[in-house]
Amino acid sequence: MPLKTFENLPQDRQKEILNEGFREFTMNNYSSASLSRIIKRLNLAKGSFYRYFTSKKDLYLYLIEYATNLRLKRVSDLLDSSDKDFFEIIIENFSEKIQFDIEYPLYSGFLLNVSRERFNEEIGNIELDTKKNLLKMVTGMVQKHLKLGQLRSDMDVELIAFLVIQVQFGIFDFISIKHQIDFSDNIKNEKPVFSIPREKIMDIVSGFSDLLKNGMIKQ
Repeated sequence: MPLKTFENLPQDRQKEILNEGFREFTMNNYSSASLSRIIKRLNLAKGSFYRYFTSKKDLYLYLIEYATNLRLKRVSDLLDSSDKDFFEIIIENFSEKIQFDIEYPLYSGFLLNVSRERFNEEIGNIELDTKKNLLKMVTGMVQKHLKLGQLRSDMDVELIAFLVIQVQFGIFDFISIKHQIDFSDNIKNEKPVFSIPREKIMDIVSGFSDLLKNGMIKQ
């Protein structure tokens, strides 16, 4: 977490430091990201930076928290909604994900990188940790909608939640394959991760949602 010295900086300077961190970890995986490059771009003395964050890991974990909180803040009302169908929430959540990607391409690219960060001796398995945290949140949603009678009650709640999470991640890969999108190239050029019209993306999301809801057996 940031040290008090960082919190005492003007907001513009805080944002500049964080954005350089986002840029470095978005263009590189954790192992190849360089704190020295961040410090150089900020025109800081190395000692000065360590008055803000104690380590590369400290900065990285804070950036994850910062970007995740910003993303969740935008959909908190949607995820807490009891008025909407469970599968409608899935679709609207992904629609908001696209809007977030358009407005904050750097943060969106960073979070995609984080979700694909496998085992590292220093930070552990971030990909798995991300799914564990999501599982807790989505399980709560599933339980709520079970009580509303919208979902099957004869299946393990965590199994349903994990399937939803896997589908959400799988949509990224399917879009990349179907439309030949190089997410990494878009990220490195600081473009939105998704580089096709929203309508095409939402058609795919709706298709996945329909499969989750109705399955593949002919009715």
